Amino acid sequence: MRIGGFLPQVSQCNPGTARAVGLEAVDSVPERDQVSFSSPNRYLQSSDGKQIGLPEDGRFQIGRHADCQVSLDGDLVSRRHCQGEFRNGQLWLRDQSSNGTFVNGKALTSGEWTEVPKDANLGFGQSVHTLQLGSRSASSALQGPEGRSFEWPSDQPMVRVGNAEGSHFKPGQDGISDNHALMRKVDGKVMVMDTQSSQGTYVAGERLKPMVWTEVPEGTGLAFGNPSQNWTI
Repeated sequence: MRIGGFLPQVSQCNPGTARAVGLEAVDSVPERDQVSFSSPNRYLQSSDGKQIGLPEDGRFQIGRHADCQVSLDGDLVSRRHCQGEFRNGQLWLRDQSSNGTFVNGKALTSGEWTEVPKDANLGFGQSVHTLQLGSRSASSALQGPEGRSFEWPSDQPMVRVGNAEGSHFKPGQDGISDNHALMRKVDGKVMVMDTQSSQGTYVAGERLKPMVWTEVPEGTGLAFGNPSQNWTI
């Protein structure tokens, strides 16, 4: 029985090798062995509560074709409907379909990467009968300037901050060193350590001493490079 014009299927993917989160425009999606999700951290949810898992590591394909990592069925869903990937914990999509990909009722520009807001409604081939973007790790999110956010990777006890390849968190602003800082969680608390960055790391406006772990209380401003560009937990 179809739900909202298409029949959700449990997504399949192999997380594969970890890669740096970035904005590189690579057209290809690597082939992956298929492994079923049981309880995905990031997912699309239908109106009746069924969930379609989304890979959090690397680029993935959404569509009807058998080699798509996220499988959807429906008359208006293309064989390779769109590409997706997570950048700094945010979902980005690029439409490749005949009938369009819709975010909160608005069609994406074909061929262009577009950031998807949290809890958005996504339509594949039609703007109605949508799936909602969901996450099990919203409490781990950092909220940044200009509406940006970062969600702590579920499989990472420690996060590398900076512009270097392999960084988990790239704030995307001026003053960020390649290896700027480290963050970790201890007993539910977030700790940060500046790793001798050129422009510094700041908690509540105060520049931290390099190579010393400092607690970041909930709601306190955390800044990298520019003390006026705060992130909060």
